Amino acid sequence: MSFKTKLFVAMLLIAAIVAIAGCSKSNNNPGPDDKYSELFRGKTWCGEFKYASKPVTEPFNITFKEDGTLIWREYSGTYNGKYTVDKNAGTIMFGFNAAASQVSAKIAVEGKLTDFTFNQSDWKIIHSEINKAEIEQVIEGTTWKGSTTDKGGSSLLAQFDFLTNGQVHIPAGGTGFNFESTSYYSRESGTLRFEYDGTGGPVRITGRLFFVFMADSSLKGYEYKQVLGAGVNPDFSHKVLYISKQ
Repeated sequence: MSFKTKLFVAMLLIAAIVAIAGCSKSNNNPGPDDKYSELFRGKTWCGEFKYASKPVTEPFNITFKEDGTLIWREYSGTYNGKYTVDKNAGTIMFGFNAAASQVSAKIAVEGKLTDFTFNQSDWKIIHSEINKAEIEQVIEGTTWKGSTTDKGGSSLLAQFDFLTNGQVHIPAGGTGFNFESTSYYSRESGTLRFEYDGTGGPVRITGRLFFVFMADSSLKGYEYKQVLGAGVNPDFSHKVLYISKQ
């Protein structure tokens, strides 16, 4: 091998070493957008929001996927959307289509969103934060207690016993009425859904509930309840529930 060839090979090796070192340094020192973007990529956030047409707040959670898409979960269903993070402004914008339900907010590095702006008036987010709690914690064989509150602010005790067979048992008085109910619940990415149907004398009471595991490991829920029966005024109510593991 000639001297010129050896010199050329040596220069190539030096260039390769410098490039590798540069990549290593870059990987060890994330750019300015990482302090914001890393709060969202593959993370689940939770919070509360309110529809203008409903009297009480509702819980939600939202999973921000690595590819810039998202999954929003609430009482009425599960919805897909997209999001973008502005590393320079420290903001995030997300929504469910190009023309409606668009939200923007400032990002706090501790994992909260502030200063929400909306392009419509149908619903508003009240607060949202990254869910650092274990959203898939074990609930089988546990009892959760708390309160259920209606639009007027009246509260009653609430209790739910999650059995080991995928069912939830509501004891007498567990949702403010003197009847018991046991039903199956479904679970998806930090949320729970179930329904109940019971009678107390001539009164039939049905309810549909949606719960979200919150950042403090509690469950916040939204319930739509119907009370029907001979001799009673029909009651269709919206309630908010806060319960915690006992």
